[in-house]
Amino acid sequence: MRWRRAAALAPPQPQPNYLGPVLVVALISVTVLYLQIVSKPLWAPSRKISLSSRSTPYCLPCYTGLLLLSHYALANSGLPCGSPLPDDLAITAPYLAIYMIAPLVGFGLLFVSEVLSWVFVSWLGPGSRYQHFRQPIMAVHACTFLHYFLSYVGQGAVQITDRFGRPLYPVRYVMWFVSVSSLGHSVFMLLDAMPQESAQTERLHALLVRYLLAVPVCFGCGFMASWLTGTAAALANLALSFLAFWYLLADMLRMLRIGQAHPLIVSGGNQNQFAAIRVLIVVVWHGFTVIWLLAAADLITPLAEHGLYVLNDLMAKYMILFVSIASVK
Repeated sequence: MRWRRAAALAPPQPQPNYLGPVLVVALISVTVLYLQIVSKPLWAPSRKISLSSRSTPYCLPCYTGLLLLSHYALANSGLPCGSPLPDDLAITAPYLAIYMIAPLVGFGLLFVSEVLSWVFVSWLGPGSRYQHFRQPIMAVHACTFLHYFLSYVGQGAVQITDRFGRPLYPVRYVMWFVSVSSLGHSVFMLLDAMPQESAQTERLHALLVRYLLAVPVCFGCGFMASWLTGTAAALANLALSFLAFWYLLADMLRMLRIGQAHPLIVSGGNQNQFAAIRVLIVVVWHGFTVIWLLAAADLITPLAEHGLYVLNDLMAKYMILFVSIASVK
């Protein structure tokens, strides 16, 4: 009589710890509240809808604090950590400049240049009504630099597996949330510093409020679409993410169109620059969606996906400098 070998019992699946993700959601909610407070969306009188320059210095500690707390909250929740770079860097040595050096040096230099520009404008030069515009820009560059630095040093950032079996980095979505929120915040401040009719100011303000509310929906649902295993729930979140993305993109284009038609921009001959910026934002922002779809279809490797995100991040962050150059005379 032949005995059959007993099937090996499957090891128990580790129970996920949701403390980290819950803390991240709470921190994002606090940041959304901060953005709403500094833009005075609901309680400001209609004739006093003007962003106070005294509140903008809080962008730097708020954004960087959000990213650091998100990183360490997730790291201490028991979730696995990893780096987007492979262990054997010798294999990717020719591409190391794209994957690692480009974001660290690129965003580090952007942060330093913005700090120096702000010092020269506000401390060493005459007062400027545009000097507070650089505060959110500095915060974004510092936040993005921290994201890539923390992803590469030590154990890296929290790395979970998405529904497609690929590495998923939750803190990357926090960085994108901060960056896109701050871009709308900065463009509004820039246009708000220009002479506007009260009706136009109110329209700009309404656009900003809707924009800031759409950003967390876009990235929150985008993350859930990658993480959830249920097909119906993932598709629903994906649809909500795309709808929020196109909604906030439309609001951004409307704000830029208002700037393009402003008499100061027209008299300075910079309306063509604004038109080009609007086209570039559409192309660059859709680049992120194309990369996500290519990765979901498993048409690119995780390393190539990371490299493409790095390049798109650099192009997107330089976009705000183009707006500044085209606007500040």
